Amino acid sequence: MRNRVGFLFLACFLSACARHREALLPALPSIGGKEALTQPEVPLNYAGFIAQTQQNEPGSGVAAARVQILREAAISYAAQAGYRRRVFEIMRGLETRAPQLSEQFNFNAIVFTAPHQAGYIVPPVVSRTRQALTISQQGRESVAADDYYRIEQPGRIVGIVPTWRDYLVLPLDKPSEPDPQFLPRGKAERTFWERALAEGWAAGNQQADEALAINLNRLARDYLGMIEYRRLVAAGMITSLLVSSSQSTITGNKTELFIGQRQVRIQSDAGFAPQVAKGRTIKARLRARSRKRSSP
Repeated sequence: MRNRVGFLFLACFLSACARHREALLPALPSIGGKEALTQPEVPLNYAGFIAQTQQNEPGSGVAAARVQILREAAISYAAQAGYRRRVFEIMRGLETRAPQLSEQFNFNAIVFTAPHQAGYIVPPVVSRTRQALTISQQGRESVAADDYYRIEQPGRIVGIVPTWRDYLVLPLDKPSEPDPQFLPRGKAERTFWERALAEGWAAGNQQADEALAINLNRLARDYLGMIEYRRLVAAGMITSLLVSSSQSTITGNKTELFIGQRQVRIQSDAGFAPQVAKGRTIKARLRARSRKRSSP
């Protein structure tokens, strides 16, 4: 049930992103074999995990001094194991959806090739909020706007084009096993221990789901924000980042030698052009009013 709910959310998320895609984003061809995002070792499910943590030695009752020790050890251990198992399930789900994700988040259509093939330029990320309202001065001042734009991240130079994997792939770290002295002894401690294990396992599962949701939101924000940047540049509402480049046949020093060196540098970051945006917005509103008046 948890898998169906989690990936129903992912399917809806991809559908929403598809509605925001522009014509400049062609689908990627299928390259290589089956996606492999998980390790060969399959983490234990909850039943297997419980069976692995067998009681240490006979005993009776739960001493007051051991209650907190057992609880903290069980929750910590189970949370790590539950997180790892849930991440494994998420990665398995992403493996089957890899072609769809590569099509929806096609960074190859958004980044720019740097001059002289010296890497790639990832565009700035621009967020847009409609009907924005900010209250300040302890409720004595408000600022409202029809549209609010913000540069969330500046452009940058990278060696490899980013993909959805850079955002969504989570590590599958093994849990740290508790010290034997913190394991349950006897039936009473075992019962108490298993209740704490269930609590920790659920917390680990929830943490993995939250990590996926956070990363999905960040992926969508960056990807759609780069598209928004390109749209604003085309509209003249933002100045594009300025890139300079140079070439040297041979350069170096006593310890380094570069042959055919090519250097690319971002000289100036992108920035909004309020005056241009103001003129274009006024013209657009006048055209809208004119159409409204002429309509029957």
